[in-house]
Amino acid sequence: WLDRAFLDGRVPEARLTYAGEVRRFPFRDGGGEFKVTARLEGLRVHYQDGWTDLEDAHGTATFLNQGFTATLERARLNGLAASEGEVGLPDYRDAVLSVRARTRGDVRDALTFVQRAPIGPKLGGWFMRVQGRGALDARVTLELPFRRMPDRLVEVDARIERASARLPSLDDDARIAAAAFRLRNRDVDVSAVS
Repeated sequence: WLDRAFLDGRVPEARLTYAGEVRRFPFRDGGGEFKVTARLEGLRVHYQDGWTDLEDAHGTATFLNQGFTATLERARLNGLAASEGEVGLPDYRDAVLSVRARTRGDVRDALTFVQRAPIGPKLGGWFMRVQGRGALDARVTLELPFRRMPDRLVEVDARIERASARLPSLDDDARIAAAAFRLRNRDVDVSAVS
């Protein structure tokens, strides 16, 4: 996975520390340290087939022994602006990627992102026909166990303002002054609409 994940970008600055016996690498049980801290600019990340790539990401990554963590300052994702991100893969062997980030943009871009992703059709035919536009501000949490993808967690806590939506069951667009909802895998919970 890691070999195909990073498609583009620059590392203008990096620092490497290696201390310990080579035969004990990656030091899962102690006995040494392998650490690379890198500044990332313009990174493009392909995290799984079927999902839109993360583009123009800027932040810092730290590879420590058998895993890595990264902070995301800003990036683009299918027209959405991503920021305040934290990414981690504690152990390459376990291959469980955790992602937390804030996204802002247009509801249209968010719907397109989810509808084109592998999770979209699983949310049902009704959801796949929903259209919308308006301001979106969301917190996204992903837990992606690459060897057990059916166990993944996709969670979005979002607020929509000044939006309109075309729903398959209605003849006219629905106007939404403000709404809050949570998407958790295949379940959607709407907590407030005005």
